[in-house]
Order: sequence, then C-alpha cells, then structure tokens
Amino acid sequence: MKAIRIVFFSFILLYSSAAMAQNKTAQGFFTSEAKAAVLGNNIIVSIKKYNPTEEEIRNATKPSRNAPMTYLQIPFGATNISMYERGFESSIYCYNTEGNLLWDRSIGYSNRSVANAVKTANGYIYTGASDKNADKVTIQKLSAEGKTIWQTTLDSLDHLEDLFIANGKVNVLVSFDARNKVQHKNGTFSENVYPIYHYVQLDENDGKQLVKDYQAMSNYLSSLGFAHPYMNTRASYYLNNSDSAIFLNATQQTSATVVSEGMSKDNKIVALTAGETSNHLLTVLSKGRSKVYNLITDFYGDKIKYQSEIPATYTDQDRRFILKNDGDSIITVIASPTTITVATTDKQGKSVVTAETKTNVPLTGITLLNNKIVLVQVEGREKPGTPGVLLVKSL
Repeated sequence: MKAIRIVFFSFILLYSSAAMAQNKTAQGFFTSEAKAAVLGNNIIVSIKKYNPTEEEIRNATKPSRNAPMTYLQIPFGATNISMYERGFESSIYCYNTEGNLLWDRSIGYSNRSVANAVKTANGYIYTGASDKNADKVTIQKLSAEGKTIWQTTLDSLDHLEDLFIANGKVNVLVSFDARNKVQHKNGTFSENVYPIYHYVQLDENDGKQLVKDYQAMSNYLSSLGFAHPYMNTRASYYLNNSDSAIFLNATQQTSATVVSEGMSKDNKIVALTAGETSNHLLTVLSKGRSKVYNLITDFYGDKIKYQSEIPATYTDQDRRFILKNDGDSIITVIASPTTITVATTDKQGKSVVTAETKTNVPLTGITLLNNKIVLVQVEGREKPGTPGVLLVKSL
C-alpha cells in the first residue's frame, strides 16, 4: 500500500527519498483536494478518501463489461467530484515538519471530494463533516492531540463550507444540496445541484449554538453558479465564479458587493483569497493566443490596488493555490504536471519567483509555516486503483 505524506518547502534542509521512506505516513485512496492549517510546529491536513471494495479495486485496473463506473476509475486530477451516496470518508491528519504522521482520525463522510474546512486557533483545531446516513453536519473542536473537546450537530445540512474563529466565537458556513430539474431543447433532462448556505455561530468554549441565519443573497447567487465560499472575517465571506467575485455580509443579506467590477473580460478567476480589509483574485488572462497568470489585488483598507503578472508558465492542467502572508505579501503556487512554481507578490505589486522544483507528484494542498511553504502531495494515485507515496523536496 502506498501513502500520503507532507512536503515541507525549505531553502536550507535537504532530505533523501530513501530516508523519507522510513517515515510513518497515512494510507488510502485519497482525493486530489486537501486543505491544511498549522498548529504550533505541526501541520493539520484535511483530506477525503474513498474506501473501495476488493471488486472495485479489480475493476479499476481491468473493468469488466457493463460494470458500473466507480471513483477509482476517474482521473486523479479531477476535482469537485460528487456522488449520490456519502462514499468519501473525511479525515484529519497531524504531521510534524519532518513529514511524520503523529495521529489521525476520521470525522465523518461526504458525497463531495473537496476537503472539509480545517482551521486552528488558540491551540485547538476546528473542523467538521457530515454524517454517513443522515442529513446532519457535526462541527468539532479538537485538542492538539486530536481528542474531542466538544462537538455540535446541526440538523438538515450536508456540508461544512468554511470556518472563521474570532472573539470567542466559531463562525461557520454550512450548506445542504438543492436540486433543480433542467429540461433541454432536445427533450433530455439534467439536474442542477447547488448549495443552500446557512451562517452559524457557536461559542468557542462549549460549542453552544448562538446564531443560525439563512443566507438569502448567497443562495440566490449559488443558484446562478457562484461557489467557493471563503470567510475573511467572523461575519463576511466571498463567493465567485470564473467571471466575478462577490463580497457578502452574513448578517445583512439584502445586498452584496461585486469586488471584480473593474476586471476585464479577458480574465477568468481561478483562485481567491482575502484578508479582513483586502481581496486577491488569481486569474488566467488571455493575451491573444497565449495565457498568463494575473493577480488582481485590492487592499481597500489602505486604498492600494494593483494588477501583477505572475511569472509562471500556464498549462491547462495546472493546480493553482493562493495565500495571503502576514506581511501583506501574496504567495501564489502553480503546479503543472512537471513543475511547482512559488511566486511572491509584495504590497507594491512586484511579483518574483521565490522557489521552483521539477516534480511529477500531484499537488493537492498548501499552507504556510514560519513563512515557508508546506505542500501536501499524493503520488501514485494517477494509476486507476492505486494509492501513492509522498516525496519531500527542497530548493
């Protein structure tokens, strides 16, 4: 069985793959989407895995005639996969900076491949997942050792979307799936599935529910294809599609603010991050027959705006990640099938490549530890029916 391991970007330390092969790591048929956070000097990873039967594993490599397609037969690079049943197990893994697994625990199940939100604050871990057999989402507070401090179950919901912890409150976006039947001109039908959001506030100490508000404006936008919720304060968040990004106040759902209004139509949004008084859009900008990465930033608290071309080569198979550093610099990570490029953009809009490595190991998630990039990768899942090995690489 192959494995998942943390990749820790450092500019000083070098590790051999032979040494890393001795490390304790997690194993499973992981999805290609991870979320990560930092707790002290440890990395907390949220990722989902599919638990196939022996027959499914056999059929993944040698499909029998008329056998139903399973998740193992879908290309590993595919993202945002949905199933009718909650067949993805949601888990949390804690690693140290050497890539060793310290502990792990299952937190629930889901019908979506995208990782559940995970955040850390005040020495604790906050996350959640849905129930395998019921429409419920359980929000959990865990200790640094992975022990449950409290858990709060919210009924009639399917997904944990995002978290923001501040001022003694755990602020949460949760959702359930709405389905609309769509009739096409040729007489066929399809189903439009989109999330209906609720904003929930819990007490940080005991998990008691304080607020639960239906999000009317964001749910209207969700029906139009706006997704990827990102909480930037205790009561505000963003939604976006490829053409627009919108800022919403969770407590005032009668209006919303389009923050991409000045963006040209040649830009397509591929990632978004934000601070409490800033937002940052990573786009693919079409320039004639070529495409480049473009960072559109608005530090509206300081009245600073810029656009900056990211010095990374575009391919249509890239994975893209964007983070706001504490010093107001923006870190962009572009992972092509052969290269991972890390670029940093300062507050004046100057972008430079700060790290680059050749690798064919798929990148699934990133975070920052002590101003260094931490990568989460899964190797080996590219072949149907197989898990993989994680490699550590330094520049």
